[in-house]
Amino acid sequence: MVLRREGRLDLHAAAVVPPIEGAGAVLIVGAKGAGKSSLTLSLAMAGWRFLSDDYVLAWRDGRQIRLGSLRSALYLTPDAVDRLPGKRPPGRDVPRMGKRMFDAEPLFPGQHMIEAPLAAVVFPERSPDESSSLEPIRAVESFQRLLALTPFLAADPSARPCLEVARLIADLPSFVLRAAPDVLDPKTASRLLVRAFA
Repeated sequence: MVLRREGRLDLHAAAVVPPIEGAGAVLIVGAKGAGKSSLTLSLAMAGWRFLSDDYVLAWRDGRQIRLGSLRSALYLTPDAVDRLPGKRPPGRDVPRMGKRMFDAEPLFPGQHMIEAPLAAVVFPERSPDESSSLEPIRAVESFQRLLALTPFLAADPSARPCLEVARLIADLPSFVLRAAPDVLDPKTASRLLVRAFA
């Protein structure tokens, strides 16, 4: 991919921005089914802005990492659709994904962003516990998790410029979110992820 040769790292990740003046984005990196879209929905319902629920682009801009939205639509599972507030547009079925696609603006007016600086990284994991927890991890573990979730970084020689971007991402505050069902509550999700900025 041409973008990768230019140090533009495409990530299977969500990106959200808390309602805190001057705050950067939280990158939510996880495999399919990890809960990126559900968490993005919960946070959007709590007033967070978002770039994407599933695909973002990361690149170095001077001394910081910036994120860009690679798609503006939200792709929600049937249970996530049931959590949407009030009257909602019908959306469109995407059978190959088992999800329903919604344009972001009618659902959350003014909350979709195109670009933001990155401030923290969260790796969600489903948890059987009653309550969710956010646990800090070291940069080396964050980098290992990024490599595992973006295998082309090691396999594709043209993606080598993206390795530095991944290292810089991993150097930011990083966390594992042990996501229990309570994270579907917007207030709980917001309270947990705001801790990434403490």
